[in-house]
Amino acid sequence: MTTSPAKPIAALAPLLAAMLLALALGLAVALGLGKLAAWTGSETQLLTLPSAVLGTVAVLIAAIASVAILAAPASRTKLRLGICVMLASSARMLITLAAGLGFYFIMSPEPRAFFAALLAAGTLTLAFETAWAVMALKRSSQADSNIAKNHSATSPHGVHAA
Repeated sequence: MTTSPAKPIAALAPLLAAMLLALALGLAVALGLGKLAAWTGSETQLLTLPSAVLGTVAVLIAAIASVAILAAPASRTKLRLGICVMLASSARMLITLAAGLGFYFIMSPEPRAFFAALLAAGTLTLAFETAWAVMALKRSSQADSNIAKNHSATSPHGVHAA
């Protein structure tokens, strides 16, 4: 007997924690680069800190949409998790692009800090989201393998595991 294909195999709490960590690390990377390179904004541009925060907010908006796609238990089943993670990642990247360009052209942030934060946070959210899905699928596969081993070891058909 295997795990039910209709049962969610991944909890959202680790994904939410990973997304928040990715956003914080993306902001830290942008601020660190800004400090090292002594980036400053001109009079018509936002300063480095607000620019980096604005880039991170664009990714935050997209991450919320991504988690919303994966929030439905049906999207986290063994059969659907892979395709739903690809859908959520694609939506997150497109929303990040749209929000980022909108913020950039409307707010005129300091470009280096803004795009450093946007790209670092966006890349980290993708990496953490992918790792979350791979770990969930791996745990599910291992559970199925253990159930199959236990079932064959106690099978009444005369076949016993060595």
